[in-house]
Amino acid sequence: TAPLFGATSSTIQNVDLTNVNIASNGRFSLGAVVCELNAEGAISNCHTSGTITANNADFSIPEDVDHITGVRFAGIVGFSAGDITDCHNEINITVNQLAKSDTAKAYHIGLGGIVGYSTSTGKLTNCVNGNEAKTTGLIKYLDNTASMLHVPHIGGIAGFRSTSNNLELSNNTNYGAIEFNANAAGNGTGSYESTSIGGITGSTQGILNNNHNHGSITVAGGNIKALFLGGVAGTAKAPTLTKCHNDGAISIKSPVRFWTIIVAGVAAHAPYSVKNEDIITELTNNAPIVVEASTASDAPINNNYNYRIAGVVGYTNRTIQDCENKENGDITLSGNITLLRNDPQSGFNVAGVYAYNSTTGAPKNNINRGDINVYTNVSKHSSLTSTTPEADKENRIMYRLDIGGVTSHVQLAPVGKEENFGNITIGKADGTKMSITANGIYIGGVIGQRHTRGVGADSSAVNHGHIT
Repeated sequence: TAPLFGATSSTIQNVDLTNVNIASNGRFSLGAVVCELNAEGAISNCHTSGTITANNADFSIPEDVDHITGVRFAGIVGFSAGDITDCHNEINITVNQLAKSDTAKAYHIGLGGIVGYSTSTGKLTNCVNGNEAKTTGLIKYLDNTASMLHVPHIGGIAGFRSTSNNLELSNNTNYGAIEFNANAAGNGTGSYESTSIGGITGSTQGILNNNHNHGSITVAGGNIKALFLGGVAGTAKAPTLTKCHNDGAISIKSPVRFWTIIVAGVAAHAPYSVKNEDIITELTNNAPIVVEASTASDAPINNNYNYRIAGVVGYTNRTIQDCENKENGDITLSGNITLLRNDPQSGFNVAGVYAYNSTTGAPKNNINRGDINVYTNVSKHSSLTSTTPEADKENRIMYRLDIGGVTSHVQLAPVGKEENFGNITIGKADGTKMSITANGIYIGGVIGQRHTRGVGADSSAVNHGHIT
């Protein structure tokens, strides 16, 4: 079958497409209802089911196409600049071996249950991807041929939302599982400049309000320069980030290699969009995060900059308050992590609520109830070349290891009322030894490390959990 409309500026409503079976055939923008929706157009009350696939398709970029564009696939609309409301997608989307001929340009890939890529000021509200049985709305990205210029954005509702801070993404629900496997064929490893994955959206610069993710997210294989993975949003440069919830399990399995990895139950990378007065509020996670580093010496998880994992928010420079990582939000890290190089900013940050906060605003009223289990060996890279200076070999260690029940690292702000009920365990109960090489190790029931002194006292911070 073919998409219902190619490009349109019209209003489309009350469409029901069942048993869709669409192959991409090299099309850049692809949606079962509309491939490209212009700003004057709108879509409402549409339902889709079936499959969309891209198998061994070659999507080269024409010379006159801007680098930001690329492949945009979704169950409802591929590319959108208009409003999308009250739509329901049950199409399963599979991208396999997405080769790219032009290696000179950054190549953005947007995959979403409702929309692949959207821009301008269009709203995306009251939409659902998948079903409660979690058998539809699945998104699979299976590609081991990618060049380093590939930049995937994958979300259960929207892949990539950009350009305007007025973009509204609210009252949406995802049930569909997301699988990212850049080594699916077992005979190679795809390489990526950066990858953003979220249960609701991969990347957004717009408003995130009252969105719920129930779908699991799995990453297994690939060379990824920067991975931003969140239960709701991978990257959220949102002026409003509030009342979002995740209970979809997050799993990262080897072999995967990173320069930077930020993983969180709700929002992985959440810097302020316009001004640092923007506040993150009322986010909750109730699902486990499991990172299984490889035990094979030839396929470790490699990281040479930042390794930040948290129950709610991975990194932010905004005030975060009234957020909670609930009882099922356990964080478990195991296996071997090998560092590629030393850097004064490199860090291994693990926390129940937020891993790294560099704001001057005071975090407060955040609660962690999940356990943190770290069974991970951290070591210097062993495969250094003969030309590597001896001093560099010796210094190629992690700068610091910070673990905290609520936060692992607060850079500038005094901390208000923060509370931890979860237990922190370093090492296995069976007595298996761990090896961690670092310039500094900081572990706290509430705060792992306060980076700057003299900025106000921490008050009303309470730890109820055990540290073992």
